[in-house]
Amino acid sequence: MLSLCLFGFAAVSLINNTLDFSFDHINQNFRRYTQHGKYWLFALVFLGILFSGINSENMNQWLKNVQLKLPFVVLPFVFVSYDFIEGRLINKLKLVFVSVAVCSSLIVGLYYLGNPAYYIERIGKGQSLEVPVHHVTYSLLISFAVLVSIAMLLKQKTPKKRKILIGIAGVFLFGFQHILAVRSGLTCSYVGLALLLSFYFFKRKNYFGLLLFLLGLIAIPIVAYLCIPSFYAKIGYVVWDLTNVNTDKVIGYSDGGRWVSWQMGWDIFKGNLFFGTGIGDLPEVCERWYLENISGYSGKLNLPHNQILYCLSSMGIVGTTFFLLGIFIPFFKAKLFKNNSAWLLYLIVVLSFLVETQIERSVFINFFLFFALIFIAEENESH
Repeated sequence: MLSLCLFGFAAVSLINNTLDFSFDHINQNFRRYTQHGKYWLFALVFLGILFSGINSENMNQWLKNVQLKLPFVVLPFVFVSYDFIEGRLINKLKLVFVSVAVCSSLIVGLYYLGNPAYYIERIGKGQSLEVPVHHVTYSLLISFAVLVSIAMLLKQKTPKKRKILIGIAGVFLFGFQHILAVRSGLTCSYVGLALLLSFYFFKRKNYFGLLLFLLGLIAIPIVAYLCIPSFYAKIGYVVWDLTNVNTDKVIGYSDGGRWVSWQMGWDIFKGNLFFGTGIGDLPEVCERWYLENISGYSGKLNLPHNQILYCLSSMGIVGTTFFLLGIFIPFFKAKLFKNNSAWLLYLIVVLSFLVETQIERSVFINFFLFFALIFIAEENESH
């Protein structure tokens, strides 16, 4: 994680040709950093983890979490220090992200087509296609590419020729989500599209267009179920998983394991209301809970599969307050709700909180911070 931060800093330094490591320059940048709450408030996430070391006995695990959250301090400082962001660059970055998502999905799709029976069987057992990063993280990145491409498509300033390419990319990636068949990404794509295009039609008082769109959105998963084998296999697995929630093997199933982890997280939180177990000790406390409450526990450890429960159980009310303020106050302070791409990014984050702990994964942390800071810079320029 430290190396990722340093590489990020180096990349920014290459873009900015006035790099100055003098004490006066660094001091000036630090003053700018502390004067802009929409940047330094992200550091509250890091501070919550830092203070959690007070009641953590496992310092190695605590240090891993401290390193993981360093970007919440480093990346905002970089962005506030170097004024290299402008509107055209932001649009190019969005296009590059969508292009990379398309290229990546083509590669994953080729692997799938190389042995479809094998991958369909995997999905039918609750596993996933072979993807570059964790399959849930990957599906959320693809979901953002879908939503940001449609947001650019609806933007009046986007050139017509570019709109055609962006539209093709967006539709392709949305279709690819159904082949990928990861529920988190599909949920974010469907909810994001429903909100974005509903606002678009409603704002223009095109109620007939809104009705057709919503009917189409309802029809798409039905068609996907009938026509896309991997999506069909995923639905079959979900139904099977839900029907086995009350069995002794529930911990090894996707949905059943989540239910148990939520119960565990709530129980641990109730016993450690204000400061949690300490972020370093959470895995050991979770394992102890499984041994005491799950018959036939065989060593498969699930931490609370909900970001808020994860924070409450590990850092209590105090640490969770730091976390939530650090994530959401910059959104409102920078008025990111006015930017379609920005609130869609936060929508993905909020929806992922319900069933995942993506803020505990370095790829998602850097993805979220990079684009959140990009959108803050975009709002700064618009003013």
